[in-house]
Amino acid sequence: MLTPVLIRRAVVKQAGFDPDGHSGKALVNVLETYPRDELFQVGEDALFRNALAILRLDEHPRIRVLPRRDRFGRFVSILVFAPRDRYHSGARKAIGDYLASAYKGRVSAFFPFFPEGPLVRVHFIIGRIDPNAPEPDRAALEGAVAGIVRSWTDGLMDALSVAHGPDRGQTLLERYRDAFSQGYQEAYPPTDAVSDIRVIEGLSADKPLAADFYRRVSDDGAGIGLKIWSHNRPIPLSERVPVLENMGFRVVDELTYRVSPGTPEEPDVWFHDMAIERSDGGELDLASRKQALEACFIVVMTGVAESDGYNTLVLAAGLAWRDVTLVRTISRFLRQVRVPYSQDYMWATLTCHPAIASSIVAMSSVDTSAARRSRTRRAVSSWA
Repeated sequence: MLTPVLIRRAVVKQAGFDPDGHSGKALVNVLETYPRDELFQVGEDALFRNALAILRLDEHPRIRVLPRRDRFGRFVSILVFAPRDRYHSGARKAIGDYLASAYKGRVSAFFPFFPEGPLVRVHFIIGRIDPNAPEPDRAALEGAVAGIVRSWTDGLMDALSVAHGPDRGQTLLERYRDAFSQGYQEAYPPTDAVSDIRVIEGLSADKPLAADFYRRVSDDGAGIGLKIWSHNRPIPLSERVPVLENMGFRVVDELTYRVSPGTPEEPDVWFHDMAIERSDGGELDLASRKQALEACFIVVMTGVAESDGYNTLVLAAGLAWRDVTLVRTISRFLRQVRVPYSQDYMWATLTCHPAIASSIVAMSSVDTSAARRSRTRRAVSSWA
């Protein structure tokens, strides 16, 4: 049996490198740090190929997977090279689980090794459950491992480049590379962050709030989501929940994240993601109500419009918030002329009969147009 020294000499000779030259010394270093058990089992030709592949990693660091199947089919020995800055116990476990699945086996052992340079090497031993299982393609193995160790920030960089182009994408990446918390990264893919960044970039002290009613994938017709972006301060639940209840919703769940773009001196943005549903349990045609709901929520939260039960008409009747203001004004006028019904009674009744609320708005619009035409005729006559 050849000793490790003789094996190393044979490989260096086969490579044709000068043992005293740079390449020769680098190859010897690769062989000296090669797993000792593998030196005796891999075979000279396979060792030569693997050693040269590892040697090239010094100049071009990258993901590399070098598998070797046991001649009796009992196990697979796999050397995995991955970026050191992306390697952690979670990544190691995920890689091991993937290799076990790919080879229809189980992780029998793993041996991490941290050489100098940007890569870490992990030697996996995958015990074969099915010795006749097909051999995965090496390129496929390396692609899968690259996906496992791929960071969320890498995905954000690619998504920003696709959405905004390389130059603008790089500028945004510098602002938002560390802006999103780990909790946010675990809950949302980078493509969602690109959409959030687009909204956040439009916020300011003059425009401190944005909202998006959206259909949640896991919800039925009654359940939807509401994303809220708030400039410089979080919005307490005690402020959000009453507004939504007056709009005809019930809050089911919510998550809050802080986004810190740019420099420490720049104000933070608070992102609230709420799961809500109709209070009456009915389904919601979000496509026809989305813009009106978002506008109503924002004007109420910013104090432009009032928060009361009349806002349910946006959901029930499809009215715009200005139309709701008109209905509210008419109802208060009726109280002034001593109609005996309370405001709560009137908005509750209109919510149960949304077609009547829509008719009131339509009639008021017709009356307004007629009055405008009458004023125009009088003005023309007076001028004549």
